[in-house]
Amino acid sequence: MNPLNLFLALVIGVAAAALSYGFQAVVNFSEVLRQQYPEIVLGLPILFILTVLLKKKTLYYPYKVKDLHEMTQGQNFFWNRWKSFYHFIGASLSHLFGASVGREGVIVLTTTGIVRLFNLSLPYWGPVAACVGFAAITGNKWVGIIFLIEMYTTQFSQKVWTFFGGWIAVLILQSLNFPHLISAVSIPETESWFKRFAFIFLLGLIIGYLSRAYKRSYFFLSDFFAKKNIVWAIVMAAVLGYALYNPGLRPLQSLSLDLVSKFSSGALMIESDMQLVLLKLVFTLLCVSLGFFGGEYVPLVLVGCGIGATAAQYFGESLLLGSTLGAFAVFAGVTRLKWTCVILCASLMDYTMLLWVYIFFSVVHSFSGEQSIYLHPIVRKFNFMNFQFGGFPTGGFRERPVGESSGEDTNGRGGGGLIDQ
Repeated sequence: MNPLNLFLALVIGVAAAALSYGFQAVVNFSEVLRQQYPEIVLGLPILFILTVLLKKKTLYYPYKVKDLHEMTQGQNFFWNRWKSFYHFIGASLSHLFGASVGREGVIVLTTTGIVRLFNLSLPYWGPVAACVGFAAITGNKWVGIIFLIEMYTTQFSQKVWTFFGGWIAVLILQSLNFPHLISAVSIPETESWFKRFAFIFLLGLIIGYLSRAYKRSYFFLSDFFAKKNIVWAIVMAAVLGYALYNPGLRPLQSLSLDLVSKFSSGALMIESDMQLVLLKLVFTLLCVSLGFFGGEYVPLVLVGCGIGATAAQYFGESLLLGSTLGAFAVFAGVTRLKWTCVILCASLMDYTMLLWVYIFFSVVHSFSGEQSIYLHPIVRKFNFMNFQFGGFPTGGFRERPVGESSGEDTNGRGGGGLIDQ
């Protein structure tokens, strides 16, 4: 075990924890400002223009998690390391202006940017940093390595550093009392196995098709706003700002953590709260399609909790079961990261419901369609003995044609050492 690589994994873990804690502090401060000056959200079209100008000033910079998955070696050389905090700053402004975006993309991309900041081997350390960041923001030390396996094809040593870095990050955040998005729950036993199976299957079917519709709308709108006259996008940003300025819709601004807490506990009134859930889905779709910095994870968790709790009420099932299953289901459907979401969900139930969780996410995965907002549209493979399924056959970031060696050893030396040549 290389002591230098161990140290680098430790540094990445500490950085991911610091970024997660710092960004949440920024979000909390932004919420206080919006309460004092609610008209801030009317500035969304101005923020959109600034975002467009910022993107035009960079030759290449990853703005979405999917950009990391599609990155080539040639592109990462144009990633100016001094711009590694662009996404953090941009996402902070998005939340200040009340855009309905998440936080996972911020931490994943900015943690990866730290690898570029210190000029480390991006093909080797990039996937490690991205997945350590995801483990930190989700608060689960096991999720990082599962996220890595589903997102990239990597060496065994990269999986070791990912687990170590994620473990360090989660420990630090726990010591700082960083709040979990959803608390652990205890699900009561079912009186009817068939009834629970029917509920799980139908909920998975509903969320699967909802995820399919979301992805199609996302790709269509993203292409539309990118290719059409920018005036259309500015008008949409203005409409969003005006809608979110409405006192009745202000809970839908930013992360909407109060609603996440409410829905995840099963405290949901069907008619009024479901309207908020559906509007949150629409606002998030429009904000990410317009290109505001951030992510989708937290808003989609809120949507999933609301749909799951509502379905549980109709079926006479446990509201906690419905909200907990639904919490990660929409995210699973739109990203196709089935195993990541299985672990996230099962860990909240102390793995006592693992079989039901697996069945549920298998249904969601089957009906959500092949598209993914995180993964490049390639044929994925599964190789359990080599711990490989998904991602690119030559490493986390594409460097050479399929079938050629990446030239990296197990110590993370890409090309000519730990530092890019």
